[in-house]
Amino acid sequence: MKIGKLRTHSRILSLCWAVGVVCVCAAHSFFGDGSQYEYAVPMETGDGWRTASLLEMGMDTDPFVRLMNRLHATENHLIHSVLVVKDGTLVFEEYFDGADLNLFDEDMMTGCTLCFEEKHFTRDELHFTASVTKSITSQVFGIAVDRGYISGSDAKMVSFFPDYAHLRTPEKDQITVHQMLSMTTGLPFDERTYPISDSRNDAFQLFLSKDPLAFMLGRDVAQAPGRSYQYNSGTTVLLGEIIRRATEQSLPSFAEEHLFAPLGITTYQWADCFGAPNVSFASGGLYLRPRDMAKVGQLMLQGGVWNGHRLLSSDWVQRSVTMATAVTDGSGIDGYGYQWKLRRYSGLDAFYASGWGEQFLVVIPEENLVYVQTSGRYNGERIPVWHDAIIEGYVLPAIRDRVAAQDASVRAVVDAWPGLLDGGDVDGIMDILAADPVLIHPRLPGFVGRDSIRAFVEQVFRQQAAVGSSIQVETIQTAGNWAHVVARFETTWNPRNGASPFRESARYLWVLRRDASGVWKVKSFSFYPIN
Repeated sequence: MKIGKLRTHSRILSLCWAVGVVCVCAAHSFFGDGSQYEYAVPMETGDGWRTASLLEMGMDTDPFVRLMNRLHATENHLIHSVLVVKDGTLVFEEYFDGADLNLFDEDMMTGCTLCFEEKHFTRDELHFTASVTKSITSQVFGIAVDRGYISGSDAKMVSFFPDYAHLRTPEKDQITVHQMLSMTTGLPFDERTYPISDSRNDAFQLFLSKDPLAFMLGRDVAQAPGRSYQYNSGTTVLLGEIIRRATEQSLPSFAEEHLFAPLGITTYQWADCFGAPNVSFASGGLYLRPRDMAKVGQLMLQGGVWNGHRLLSSDWVQRSVTMATAVTDGSGIDGYGYQWKLRRYSGLDAFYASGWGEQFLVVIPEENLVYVQTSGRYNGERIPVWHDAIIEGYVLPAIRDRVAAQDASVRAVVDAWPGLLDGGDVDGIMDILAADPVLIHPRLPGFVGRDSIRAFVEQVFRQQAAVGSSIQVETIQTAGNWAHVVARFETTWNPRNGASPFRESARYLWVLRRDASGVWKVKSFSFYPIN
């Protein structure tokens, strides 16, 4: 079957492949002779981004060099771009070739087949953003609220669709815009059990429907609105239609006037639903350049202000990134705001937008950092480096002040050890241990778990008392939520049976892990006598 033709909304509808080939990113510095990656500062192009070196912005280059060498050495890593913005400045930008989903192919999804296009990605090439679109639709919705086109998040969903009054029920009459934005409407929607191209997938059925609005508004409420979170692309399509009806402009047109143009986003594409050319694909049809994705994140980081001009109210930004509902569906996120996801990276609160294929727009306010990644993992392939591993293992460890602070936090845990031993403080020792610690002793079997370790420590203190303990840290290495410490420890033990005191010297090897609240805890420790 042939899917309805998609409309394109773009000032520049397409980029010629030949042009893309010659527009080689200056920062992409792998050499054809197989030598190692060399970092280069992103190019200033007049697109609104200031650029500077990593070193200028207080970041080390070594972690990025290691990351790029790892990707360069990995066949088919599926990552298409990695960008980092620190303190409002673009400091890192790399692109890779790969296959992107093409929603504008005339044969798209014919016979349930997705269409992909091999691309030479550069800073000027558009990329499918998938469900990152949802977060941008939320921004546009907020602008419509700020400008008085929509009364607010307390408005009832059905009030915007009087032409579908025959589908109303008392339960659906209670659904609010707030619940639509926070995905707590109670309307059932299953887009995860089956692949997107499977006719049993609700998203597939929605986007092929001749009337996607009726498809969603005709659904029976499965549970009381507001009770719990369920991911639902269909309600985001309804939000896009509310914008169209309230502003009398299409979603892309209103977005271009009030969001894209002020951000300097001049090139984009926004698809309509496959079966209904007049209904915008508000939940996943937007194509942007990665630099422009970063602008969207920077706007949120700056509270709705870009280049001194307010585009979005601070109130809407705050609502968007404040937990409206907790998430316990195993998706790896802690909560959901207004079409923005919430979680922590290395103990830091973050909000982010993500989409099918491993598209990510991550904002970490405490570090004044925006991270963008586009990828091509559309068919469930194994990806060698996940986005959170890049953020926690390479990007955050590159921030010098952060690494220094991490080292100080880890050192504080280690430095507390002598005092805890000299005080015979069993509770204090247990407090610095993780929930599932391991103790390796050279002359005894290993102790696994808090109960066995506590019993061992209590036995030691019953037999002898420690005095004059000291510790000297030799090395600290931190990477993301993990730290490795090597330290020399000395203490004098006074046996309680009256035997002579003896001095013990040992080398400690500690592995610490940062818990969900950002506190470093000792996951495992071992010690070996120094002769």
